[in-house]
Amino acid sequence: MNGLFNSKFKPYSESFKKIQYTEVFDNLGSLLLNLHIIDLIIKENQAFEDYWQQFTEMFRKVESNYDRFNMNKKMLKKVQKFCEKIYSTLMHGNVF
Repeated sequence: MNGLFNSKFKPYSESFKKIQYTEVFDNLGSLLLNLHIIDLIIKENQAFEDYWQQFTEMFRKVESNYDRFNMNKKMLKKVQKFCEKIYSTLMHGNVF
């Protein structure tokens, strides 16, 4: 690995010599900062929690009458599982 970043070795002069690492790390830092800001917004906004409670109530309504909502038990479980993944990631501040 050291040979890739050492200017005396051929692979460095052929491929890595012209790469600007500062630009890559600046962009990565900006991305991480934005993800952190999204985490803070979601964690500190009570409306997201309220909307999630409404979402879970909606699932209970669908569960009581599958035909009315053109769903079956398998489809509902898939949607609930997907929403639980989103909830565990976003609402607990795990985006970053």
